[in-house]
Amino acid sequence: MHIDRTDVIQFVLNHANQGANYQQALQAAYERKREDNNLHYYQLIGRDRHRFNPDWLQCLLLSSALQGMSIHLRCSNPSHTKIRVALSDEKNTRVFDFNTFMEKFKTEFTSPGKISPDGQIVAFMDSNYSWQAWHIDKKSNIKFVLNEKAIVSHRCSELEFSSTQQITIVCWKNQSVEVWILVNDEFHLERKWKPHGYDIQFCHFHDNGKYVITYCIPGQSFKPLNNPRYICPTVTKAAWDIELKVWDLEPFKQTYRLEFSFLRRKTRDHGWPTTAYQLQCIKYISKELVVVDTGKTIDDHCYHILNLSKHTCKQTISLKKKLPQHYQPRPLAELVDLHVSADNRYLLGIQYREILLYSHKDNTISSYRKFKLDVDPIRNSIQFVCGGTEFVYADANKKVYLITAEEPASNVPCSPVKCQTKQLTESTLLSESCAIINYTAVFSSLMQRNRRIFLEIYKGEPYQLKCRAELTAHQNSKTYKNFRCFLCEDWLYVVVSYERRCENKTCIPNVDKPHAHFYVTASKLNKPILETKHLDNINEIIWTAKVCMLVKELPSLARCKYRISDNKLVMIQSSLSKFMFIWLIDCCEGETRATYLLNDYAASNILYFTDRFLVAFASLDSTLTVWKIGQSSIVLIDKVIKYPCHDNKLSFGKLNINDLEYSMNCIRLSTRSHNEHFGSWHLEIKRNEDENCIEAYRVQNCDRQLIQVIHQKYAQFLFLIRNGFEFSVFDTGPSLVLKIFYGQFCYPNKPTSHRSIAWSHNERFLVIYGTDGLNLYDIRQETWCYTFDTKYIRQFCQSDKNLPNHGYIFLKLNDKQQILMCHQSRHCYYIKPIHLPHFRF
Repeated sequence: MHIDRTDVIQFVLNHANQGANYQQALQAAYERKREDNNLHYYQLIGRDRHRFNPDWLQCLLLSSALQGMSIHLRCSNPSHTKIRVALSDEKNTRVFDFNTFMEKFKTEFTSPGKISPDGQIVAFMDSNYSWQAWHIDKKSNIKFVLNEKAIVSHRCSELEFSSTQQITIVCWKNQSVEVWILVNDEFHLERKWKPHGYDIQFCHFHDNGKYVITYCIPGQSFKPLNNPRYICPTVTKAAWDIELKVWDLEPFKQTYRLEFSFLRRKTRDHGWPTTAYQLQCIKYISKELVVVDTGKTIDDHCYHILNLSKHTCKQTISLKKKLPQHYQPRPLAELVDLHVSADNRYLLGIQYREILLYSHKDNTISSYRKFKLDVDPIRNSIQFVCGGTEFVYADANKKVYLITAEEPASNVPCSPVKCQTKQLTESTLLSESCAIINYTAVFSSLMQRNRRIFLEIYKGEPYQLKCRAELTAHQNSKTYKNFRCFLCEDWLYVVVSYERRCENKTCIPNVDKPHAHFYVTASKLNKPILETKHLDNINEIIWTAKVCMLVKELPSLARCKYRISDNKLVMIQSSLSKFMFIWLIDCCEGETRATYLLNDYAASNILYFTDRFLVAFASLDSTLTVWKIGQSSIVLIDKVIKYPCHDNKLSFGKLNINDLEYSMNCIRLSTRSHNEHFGSWHLEIKRNEDENCIEAYRVQNCDRQLIQVIHQKYAQFLFLIRNGFEFSVFDTGPSLVLKIFYGQFCYPNKPTSHRSIAWSHNERFLVIYGTDGLNLYDIRQETWCYTFDTKYIRQFCQSDKNLPNHGYIFLKLNDKQQILMCHQSRHCYYIKPIHLPHFRF
């Protein structure tokens, strides 16, 4: 089964920086779209502060067909051109290519697959308990030559590859150990010997292939350690000895011997130890250092570093009691598992949801790096690559990460899983905004550093910081709160807003009575100041607007819109449940033209916002408020409170807009249906009594097409907006459930249960962010034309439920189908669909 390359390519596009991995994924996206133009890919473009080189060198998304959580991984050395990973689960052994995201080899045998350092050879155990070696690219079997006879497989307990340039393997069976060398695509026996008087439990190369280390447990026969099909058998004894010998291959001789005695108490949860557990209790580093697990029970891991400078080979190191002080024991950490790199420079430990790296230098082991994981790593998946300082691991989401042990140049610790956003401890993001200005996506940010606030502007692909300006000293005062920045389409300025509290009772004229003691203070302190700055020189303040209002608390939600027809700025601010404030400003001099304050109201959702009209929805009491914003006035047209639906009647309100004229029909109950006429056809909205829902039909002559069904939960009340040949229907969610464009085209063209949280449209397309993710709708074709994978989009729009109006999401779609996405005015993202150069919608 092939891996789903669509998901893999999109995953890399979302998480890798603009480097080699990103360019490979982008090229793969183009090639896949040439094969199938219905495939959808997009670029999630962030700024330098958000997009950076992650800790992992590469990431691979595994097939969903993988069985079980016991997955064995081995990876080739990234210093070679082919970066490949051999993966064995409970049903198959596969080899995946990290660069092309393709499956290169597959077999039904499930022994732990081993891969050579150059990524060319994979080895595995067949059904006859013999090991086979295959050339991955040539898809050919590599023979074992013994006594001038070539055989397709070699019978042994297990084998391991060396990290040397000459492909070499070590294998063992019973009491014998063998070293084989690859010559002309054949393995030839180089050496065979019996290192111990007992069965060999494990062997591996050491110090980049210079040595071979053998392990045996006296009196215990060989037990398979890593086969995913079998549970590693337990040993029915609490005490055991381990004999370790180090063999120099050139010239061949034994150079060192160690023997350890262990004692463990079994526990109710874990019982007796397994063979794998026994071997994990000792890690040989050098003649001077060894790491041992000194825990007293099976579930008690406590690794200690022992100094062997005063040890003699004939001594047995007993770990049954307190360690002798001449070993200078030093605690390492309570680790679940421990691995050593091929060059002995690094140690890798696992501690719950953390990966701890230690460095080995000058006979000293010290803490080096730490990786915090958001998802549990899979058992047996963490390994150093063959002959390198990189390591791999797989998590419960079936993603394989290749990470270098060496400290990156940026020296910024971060999570290899959540690497999209870089958390800067010295900086705090106060606000963020985005807009497409002159066909270029622009980001603005307000950053606070050491009580100083900076305004930053980002442009380009990838985004880069273009200019930065510090806010003035009085703005940085502790009395000012709620700093926000805004960018508007068709306007080359950035807007900064903030408020402050004031207890001066003389701020609002004619308010000197006792009732004003709180409200006067609040109104004076809630003094929003808008400062506009040109994008090319944000240090220059063009104008400052000021206003005082009587409010009980500072606003928690703010929106801003520029009206190009008369050069006006419309500012909307509201509190969660207290007020809504609309502010009209002349952009020539920054003069206030009109204000309107509505107390005891919250605009948690802006449904409809044009140059002249505003429709806001308050979720607390399900109230719709309609405003008309003139050249120098703001008029509250009506407040519409939903009316419970009747058994066989509609309950709705309707706003009619015709140029500058309008009419508001607050219809509480109507007949069973409502019709909207558009030339040669009409829209019929009616209640279905049998299904207890509302249905919408497109009717032309005798043809009736069902285009939408609104179920009872959200169909208690509908709000209709008719603006010429544009018609919109909102339910009580509120959600855009139906829209007519140009009096001709319908969204949707057939019923859908996906509810929309935010939406935006241009002359050709409608973008919807809803319960099923982010989708692009072709208006003229009346079809869904693009889907943005939910599992990537949603993680960037996860709302903080501790914030007021946490579900607020703003979308903007430009003429090139590029999408700007803003969440709670704090996190903004630029989503760019990938099209072929010759392809046009």
